[in-house]
Amino acid sequence: MKVAIVIIGTRGDAQPGLVLAHALVERGHDVRIGLPPNTINDVMRQSLDVRPLGVDSRAHMEKVRRIRRETEGKPIRRMRDLGAAHVFGWDQLVDDMATVVDGADVIVTGYNTEVQALAYAEAAGVPLVSIHHAPVRRNRRVAPFIGRLPARNSAAVLANWLLFDAVTSLLGRRRENRLRAQLGLPKVSRQFATRMKDIPGVELQAYDPMFAIRDDPTWDGDSRIRRRPAVGFIELPADLRPFLDPQPDEPEPGDDLMTWLDAGDDPLYVGFGSMPMRGEKATLDAFLTVARRLGRRLLICAGWTDLSAEIRAAAESDDVRIESHVDHATVFPRCAVVVHHGGAGTTAVALRSATPSLICWYMVDQPFWGEELERLGIGASMPMTSDGVLDPDRIEEAITSLLDPGVAERARRVSEKLTRAGDTVTYAVDEIERQVGDAAARGAGGASAGSSVTRLERLATDDALYWIMTPALGWSVVLQIVWVLDDEISPEALTAMNTALSRGPLHRILKTTDVYGARPRWERAPDAPPPAIDALPIAESDIDTWAADEMATVPLDVENGRCWRLRAARTESGGTVVSLCALHVATDGRGMLAAAAEAAAASGAPLDPAAGGVTPRPGNVPDAATAASRSRRRLADVADACVQVGEVARGLVRAVVEQRRSVDVEPDPRPDRPPLFERSPNARFTYATATVPTDVWERVAAEHGGTSNTMFIAAVSGLLRSSGFAPRGVPIKVGVPVDQREGDDERRNAIAGVSVYLADEPVAGGDLGGIRGACKAAFVRLSEGRRAPHIHLNPLIWFLPTSLLLKVAGAGAAGRTPDAMVSNLGDVPAEAMEIGGRPVRRIALRGMAQGVDPTTELRFGDGVQSWLLRSPEQVTFSVLGCDESHFPDDGTLRDLLDRELDSWDIPHHIW
Repeated sequence: MKVAIVIIGTRGDAQPGLVLAHALVERGHDVRIGLPPNTINDVMRQSLDVRPLGVDSRAHMEKVRRIRRETEGKPIRRMRDLGAAHVFGWDQLVDDMATVVDGADVIVTGYNTEVQALAYAEAAGVPLVSIHHAPVRRNRRVAPFIGRLPARNSAAVLANWLLFDAVTSLLGRRRENRLRAQLGLPKVSRQFATRMKDIPGVELQAYDPMFAIRDDPTWDGDSRIRRRPAVGFIELPADLRPFLDPQPDEPEPGDDLMTWLDAGDDPLYVGFGSMPMRGEKATLDAFLTVARRLGRRLLICAGWTDLSAEIRAAAESDDVRIESHVDHATVFPRCAVVVHHGGAGTTAVALRSATPSLICWYMVDQPFWGEELERLGIGASMPMTSDGVLDPDRIEEAITSLLDPGVAERARRVSEKLTRAGDTVTYAVDEIERQVGDAAARGAGGASAGSSVTRLERLATDDALYWIMTPALGWSVVLQIVWVLDDEISPEALTAMNTALSRGPLHRILKTTDVYGARPRWERAPDAPPPAIDALPIAESDIDTWAADEMATVPLDVENGRCWRLRAARTESGGTVVSLCALHVATDGRGMLAAAAEAAAASGAPLDPAAGGVTPRPGNVPDAATAASRSRRRLADVADACVQVGEVARGLVRAVVEQRRSVDVEPDPRPDRPPLFERSPNARFTYATATVPTDVWERVAAEHGGTSNTMFIAAVSGLLRSSGFAPRGVPIKVGVPVDQREGDDERRNAIAGVSVYLADEPVAGGDLGGIRGACKAAFVRLSEGRRAPHIHLNPLIWFLPTSLLLKVAGAGAAGRTPDAMVSNLGDVPAEAMEIGGRPVRRIALRGMAQGVDPTTELRFGDGVQSWLLRSPEQVTFSVLGCDESHFPDDGTLRDLLDRELDSWDIPHHIW
C-alpha cells in the first residue's frame, strides 16, 4: 500500500505524521511524507522518504509575529498584512504536495492541509484520512478555534460554526478552485465542511476518547456519514525523538539537567514550545516573581523563542535554569506544575505524566485544552496577552491551586485512564489500512521481517467451529459475565468500561474470502456498540432471569463487527447488575475474563460523561482498494489456502496414527438414550447459579479427599444423578476443557477437552478420590498428545460444504457429546471485582447457543453445562440445563442445585 502523508505547521503538527509514517513502514507499506522543511533533519532522511512541504513554518510564525508587533494600533494595515501572510506559500505548498501524493493509495493529511489534500484525493480517486488534534467540525459543545465569538449555549456554539464554515469557505474558494482547475476538477460552490462528507475516508480524532464529543446530534449525525474515531493521543516514543527534536550538546560534568532536577524539590516548568513568547522579558519576569513568592525552583524551556544572552544571564541562578529544548516525557514527571501553551502534544505528555498544567494559550485548539483540563480539575487556563505581560497575582493564584495534593491525585487518575500510547498508534494505522482494504495484506510485496500476514490475523482452525455454527446451523454461541453490585454505577463508569472494551481483543470483525480453503481474516471492528442502560430498575429476585434474557437475545454478528455488548440495569434495592456478552468465536472463558478485567479497571473513578469509544460507522465504508492491493490480498488468501491443504494432509496422518493408538481404548460405557431432540423438543435452556464462600468450598473439598475442581465436577454431576438423568450405576461422561495457551498464543479459543467417565460417583458427602484419579488419568493422556482421532480432521472445515458438515455433525454428536461440561475458569482477576470504584458483590460466567431451531434434530449440548469462577471471598458456578425432560424450568434446576449443595453441607446462595 502506498501512503502519502502531508502535514504543515509546528513540531506538534508534524509529530503524529512522523509516528504514523514509521508505524506504516514497519508494517511493510510504502510511505512518503511531506513536512515543513524546518522540521526535517538528517536522521529523518535516513529512514523515511521525506519531502519538504511548503515554507519554513518557524520563519512564517516569526513573520506573523513581526507583523503584529509592527502594526500595533494600525488595524487596516494589520488586516492587510496578516491576510497576505495567511496565503503566503500557497503555490509552494500545492506544488510540493503534488510530488508527495503522486501514486498514493491513500492520503493522510493534517487539519492545515485538508483543503489541498481534498482536491488531490478527489482527483486521484483515493481515500482521505484527516488527523485532528481537537474537535474541528460542527458541534454544539466546542466553538470554532479561530474567530471565536461568545457562546453561552449549544445553539450559540452551532451558530458560531455555521458562520465560521461560511466565512472560511468564501475566503478560500478562489484559490481552491484554481487548484481544482489545474487537476481537471469542476469548480465548487458548496462549503468545504459539507464536501468533506463526500470523500471516502475517516477523520482520526488524535486525542483520548475521554475528550470526545458525545450525545451531540450535529456531531453524531455527521459522524455517521464520515467516521470520527477517537484513537487517542499520538505520542512520540523515545526511539523516535531524535527524528524530530534537536539533540542537546553534551553538558559539562555535573551540569546536566537531570543533576539539577535531583538537587532540589520539584520545580515549576515554563515553556511554550513552538509558540514564541510575546515580550520575552515581561513573560519571564512574571514567572520569576511567582517562583520566588512560592519558594519554588523554576525550569524554563525557550523552545522557538530566541532568548538573548542578556535575558538568560539576568534570569538564571541556582534555582532558575534555562534550557533551549527538553524532553517533555522525561522532565514533566519531575515537575510540580507545568506551564505551557496547551498544544495537543504537550498537553498529552502532561496528562500522561499526571502533572497539573497551567495553560497560557495563544490560539487555535489551545483554549480548548485549557478548558478541558479545568473541567477535569487538573489544570487552569488563561490567555497569553498580546505583549506577553502577565499578571503575577493571577498566575500565583492558579499555580497555588494546582499544588493542592487533591489535584495531583485527580491527575493520576486521569493518566491511568488514557489509552495506551502503543495502542493509539495501532488503532490509527488500522484505520488507515482499512481505507484501502489492505488490513490482511500488511507488508505483502516487500514487507520487512515480522510484518507479513501471520496465522494470528486469520480465524484459527480451533476457533472455526463456533463460526461455522452460524452459517451451517443458524447458531451463535454466546458467553456472558454478570456482575452484581450493591451500589449504583454511574453512566460515566459504564461508558469508560465500554470504551476499554472497544479498545480490547473482543472488538473484532471477521472478513471472509472467496478463495476456496482460505480462512477468514480478523480485523479490528470500526464501530463500537454503545452501553445499553435500562431505564427501569429490576427486582433482586429477577437478576438471573434478566441476565439470561440478555444472553438469549443480545444481537451479535461477528461478520458485522458486533462481537460483544455491555448492558446494565439498576436494582430496586439501589444496586446495579451489569452484563457483558460476547461471541464464543471471538474469545473463550479466560479471554472473556481478561477483557472484562481490563474494562472494569478502566471504569474506576470515572471523570467525564463525554468519555467514549470508537465512533459508530455509517453502514458500509466505501471500498477504495486499488487493483494492486486487491491482488496482494488475493495472493495472501491463495497462500493461506495452500497452507490449509498441508494442514489437512498432516491431520489425516495424525488421525490414522491416533486411531491405531486408540484400539485398546475402552468404548463409551454409557447406555443408549433417546436423542436430545426427543428429550428437548422445544430447544429451551434453563439456568441456575450458586455462590459459595471460598474458604468453605475449599475446606469441604479437602475433607472429602478432593480439590476445588473435583468438588465442582461432583456437584454438577450430582445434578444428573438427582434429576434422574443418570441414576447411580449408570456411567456419566464429563467433559473438562483444558486451557492450552502457551507464551504469546493469541488464539481466541485455546482449549482442548478431556473426558472423564464416572460409574458410581459422585456420592453426596462421599469420597472424591475416585473422581480425582479419573481426572488425573485423563490429563496424563492429554499431556502425551493423545486426542480423539476426529480432532485432527478439523482443517477439513475449510474445504467441506456446509451440507456435509451438517451430516457429519449430526452423525457424530450423539456418541461424543458429554453428559456434563464443566469449565473451571479459576481465579477472577482482582481488577474485575470492582466497577466504577465500587466492589462487586457477586460475579458469574455462563454461556448458551442462540438460534437453536426446535424443528430440526440438532441440539446444543446434552444434560448440563457449567462454568466456575473463584475469587478470594466466593466461588460461583452457573449451570445450563439442556435436557427439558429432566430440567424443564429454571425453578426445577435451582431446586436441584440447592439440594445438591445441601447434601454436601455447603452453605450457599442461589441467585
